[in-house]
Amino acid sequence: MGKPFWLTFLYQEGLPMPQFAEDTALAHASAHQKGDAKAQAKVQERELEFGRICKSVCELAAGLFDTPLAIIKLYEGNQLVVKGTTGFSSETLLDDISFCQRKLIPGEPLLIPDATADARYFLEAAVLNGPKLRFYVDMPLVSDGVVLGVLILSERQPRHDFTAQKMALFRQFANNAATTIALAQNTVERSDILFELKSNQIRFDLAQDMTGIGHWSIDLKTREVTWSKGLYAIYGLSPKSYKPRVATQLDIYEQADQQLIIDKFQRAVNYGEDFDFNVEILRRKDKVTRNIRTKGGVEYDDKGTAIRLCGVVRDITEGVSDQEELIRARMAAEDINDAKNSFLTHITNELKTPLNNILGYARLLNEQRHENPDIAAYTTNLLKSAKALQSLVKDTVDVSSLEAAPMRGDDHAHSVEESVNVVNLVKDVVNQFAAQAQASQTKLTAHFVDCDNPYARLDSMRLRQVVQNLLSNACKFTRGGLINVTASQVTIDNAPWLRISVRDTGVGMSEDQSLTLFSGSDITANRKSGNGLGLSISKAIVDLLGGHIGVVSRQGEGSNFWFEIPVQWVDGPAKAIENTQFIAPRPMRAPIDPVRASGAVNEYVRPNAQASAARSAPVDDDRINREYLKALLQDMKLDL
Repeated sequence: MGKPFWLTFLYQEGLPMPQFAEDTALAHASAHQKGDAKAQAKVQERELEFGRICKSVCELAAGLFDTPLAIIKLYEGNQLVVKGTTGFSSETLLDDISFCQRKLIPGEPLLIPDATADARYFLEAAVLNGPKLRFYVDMPLVSDGVVLGVLILSERQPRHDFTAQKMALFRQFANNAATTIALAQNTVERSDILFELKSNQIRFDLAQDMTGIGHWSIDLKTREVTWSKGLYAIYGLSPKSYKPRVATQLDIYEQADQQLIIDKFQRAVNYGEDFDFNVEILRRKDKVTRNIRTKGGVEYDDKGTAIRLCGVVRDITEGVSDQEELIRARMAAEDINDAKNSFLTHITNELKTPLNNILGYARLLNEQRHENPDIAAYTTNLLKSAKALQSLVKDTVDVSSLEAAPMRGDDHAHSVEESVNVVNLVKDVVNQFAAQAQASQTKLTAHFVDCDNPYARLDSMRLRQVVQNLLSNACKFTRGGLINVTASQVTIDNAPWLRISVRDTGVGMSEDQSLTLFSGSDITANRKSGNGLGLSISKAIVDLLGGHIGVVSRQGEGSNFWFEIPVQWVDGPAKAIENTQFIAPRPMRAPIDPVRASGAVNEYVRPNAQASAARSAPVDDDRINREYLKALLQDMKLDL
């Protein structure tokens, strides 16, 4: 028969076994010390009794065969151990007797009339020293075909009168002695087994008490119900006052749960299905509601016949309480996060109007020609600062929404997958930064590796945002150098991925800076270095897409930012890629003032001054907005 069901369950659940840790058993031994001491004393008493039996056999053999010395050695494992003697003044002398250290065969004795005259044994230590043995005879002790050990007769004088009749009598005596020794030995071994079983039961009871576990079984033939000590504790009952029965066992559970439990037990018996359910009970002892989990099934004998219905019961009240507390804490955190997001959304909306006004007036001022070069520089810096502020507000909202996604359990919040031409997307982003790269005399290129089929299912908005952030960062720190964007199809763990890297020959960074670059934790350092929140946003997006992001950089040599995301490459319109290298085109722009050569100016096409004036009526609730629109329309030669 295999392991009992409750024992198998404990192995599966990783819970304490009957061989519970010795230190735990010792820590709680005081509760069972008296019982253990009594049981151990009984075992020791039986062992002493067994030793007396062996000694009596030796004395009887020595008297019957007229030898002063007799020994019984029994096997313990592969070693022969002395269990009884007579005629020896010291047991240390027995260590030198090695005549019997041979393979013992049932019915085959060893007879040595005079060891000093025997070429095999005259140099033995027991002959030359110690007991100085001369005569020696032994007979294997055999019971049910098993060799238990050997019975030895010996004396310090030679003997030549041990006839065949005496040998036959010695063999018969040894057989009877073996039967007696086997019976006595079985009694001691049975006592040892009972003691070990009791010790294991004590340890197991301690394990159940400490872990809130109990088990029960129902004999399907006799309908006898057995509960463990731990189960009584879980239900708040006493073994002295409560006797479990099949008919009354269900009374422990709530009325609403009883039918569920009956169905589970019936399906286990009829169809061999295991059961696993959680219910609440009212503990009898203190009238406290407890959450318990019951898991079990049917135990079968070697012939496949169902013999017992078994179950393991565990008190999971504390675990349920902890889980409920975690749920409440999570809900509170989500509420706080929602409140934060709501606040940020509100503040962002409030900032949009004045920020747009600042940005609009900054553009108007920057587009005017100023005689004073300082004023021209001021207006350019004002426009840059306004754009930076607008970007910061946008990044703050992005970070907030990305941080909220994992808390809501939404790994792909606002993610819309579509069939996207990755090559065209990267080219579009590179084109967006062509003017900025040209203003800093930086060459901007793109390469595509193994992109014969450029179509993939992915979130194009998120991908575009990451590439834009990395490219913006590269343009910011590279002047008069090279920036290269490389997109390639790669395979990671036998799955298709997209890898994009942005390599620049800019200022680079130290190793310490690169370690905290994506965390966003050192906001002050990022602000001083000019990185802002773009890289933190990029990492958050890549994480949400299930990818990885990193950087390799050296101070003064440049940086290589890269990220990888899992994608599904799909069939798209058949259009060959003309070149594997793409160079951003020069933007078509009219010459502009050197003051505005930084690329911060947002040019628009002015209408022909000779064109007839159109009439417009600016309408806006905000007065400053109306003033800005008025100035803008006047600058465009529109009649108000």
